[in-house]
Amino acid sequence: MMKTFFYLNSLFTLLCVLFLFVSPIKSAPCTLKINISNDAKYSVSIGGEEWFEGGETAVYIGKWFSTTTNTLKLSSPPVISTGSDQIGTFNQTTFTFSANENTPFIATVKDYTIYSQPNDPNSCLIVFEQQFPEGASNTQTNTDLDKSTASVCSIFPSLSLLNLNSQQQRGYFEYYDMMIGAVSNGTKHG
Repeated sequence: MMKTFFYLNSLFTLLCVLFLFVSPIKSAPCTLKINISNDAKYSVSIGGEEWFEGGETAVYIGKWFSTTTNTLKLSSPPVISTGSDQIGTFNQTTFTFSANENTPFIATVKDYTIYSQPNDPNSCLIVFEQQFPEGASNTQTNTDLDKSTASVCSIFPSLSLLNLNSQQQRGYFEYYDMMIGAVSNGTKHG
C-alpha cells in the first residue's frame, strides 16, 4: 500500500510523505530499500528488485527550474545524518538545490528501513520531504482562476514504475487531486 500526503505549515514547508508498507505479515522482515546517490538520484527496491526509479526534481518560481534541464542544481554536497522522531530512528539524506539566488529548495529522504524491527511494521518506511526554508514567491502555475488546472509548484519525489516483463505483476496506489484537496480527477491504482 502506498499513501502520499501533502500539507503546508506556517513556515511554508511543503512535505511529501511516502509510506511504503511492504511487510503484510507482522513478523516478516522489511524488504523495502532505497538507494541514494550523491547527485540526488534514487531508486526504491522491494524484495531485492527495483520497483521505482526517481525522476525529475523541479520547482516553479516564475518559470520551471528542473534537474532534467539542468536549471535546478545542487548548491552543496548532500548532508547525511541520523535522527529519531515519534516514528523511530532514521538515516537522513538532505539535498539543497538552488533554483535562483533567492530561493533554496531542500529535498530530504528519511530512511527508517535501516533500523526496522521485524515486529514493527511502522519502521518499514521511507519519508520524502521538501522545504522552501525562505519561502517562495511567484509560484502560481496558472493565472486563470476560473479553471482548476493549476499544477503543483514543486516536484519531489518523482517516482517512475520500472518496466516489467509479462510474468511480473506489481500493484501500487497513489493519491492525487481530490484525495489531497484539489477539485478534479481523483485517485488511480494500477
